[in-house]
Amino acid sequence: MKLHFKSLRTRLAFWFLAVTMLSLTAVVTILYFQRASVIHDNEFEKLQMVRDLKVRELTGWLAQRVGDLEVASADDELQVLGKVFMNNRGESAPAIISTARSLLQRYLDHYNAYDELFIVSASSGKVAISTDLSQEGLDKKTDLYFTEPLRTRNSYIKDIYYSKVNRGPTMAFSSPIFCLAHDGEHLIGVLVARINLEQSLYPLLQDRAGMGKTGETLIVNQDGIALNDLRWQENAALKLTISAKPAMKAAAGETGIVETRDYRSEQVLAAKVRDVLRG
Repeated sequence: MKLHFKSLRTRLAFWFLAVTMLSLTAVVTILYFQRASVIHDNEFEKLQMVRDLKVRELTGWLAQRVGDLEVASADDELQVLGKVFMNNRGESAPAIISTARSLLQRYLDHYNAYDELFIVSASSGKVAISTDLSQEGLDKKTDLYFTEPLRTRNSYIKDIYYSKVNRGPTMAFSSPIFCLAHDGEHLIGVLVARINLEQSLYPLLQDRAGMGKTGETLIVNQDGIALNDLRWQENAALKLTISAKPAMKAAAGETGIVETRDYRSEQVLAAKVRDVLRG
């Protein structure tokens, strides 16, 4: 389309206005993208701060659980069990076992993080003492929370798993118990704690401060299976396999922030971190 102007003055005014509008449009566009970039960067930074705070909380929770068990396993009232487990005789055995069971019960009464505390004999591989009497005598020879402390002589954390005892997700912490005599040379048993996730870990994950109206925290195992219930998916724990990129990358050992789609196929900004709950 060819433009016709009645005068040179009109022509100059038109082109002056056109150049001005183009310049203004360019400036507005640049400012828009600059502002969008700043907002985007701020959201990345905010999400990273929330992620790092959540990691510190979970790491602290884990350290506290491990610390509880290591303190308990080093108590004289448990270490003296070597006289019972290694000799399996003596008139004092019932009193020693009763004292040990009372100690475990005190821990259970004072800390709502635990569902059950029990001791597996290193020699038999069976539950010798438990706060749940119905569990005593059960064979734990092949369970990782027993075999790993025997192998490494150190504490162990078992990933969240389905427990037939409480019919739901749980996780276990375990710590070796060494004999009171011989400078603790002999490992006599393993102290195990089954965790009440609903009263301890899950409330930490459900705290969504700084995440807005749609944000959430989720944890997955190395197979991408959700280990906690989700905000937008009921009964997800140990049932839902998440193939979304953030979960799969975290399961593969990557840490970082990505803009991608979540398990609902919604576009999200996601921060991922690896190995928070690994033992």
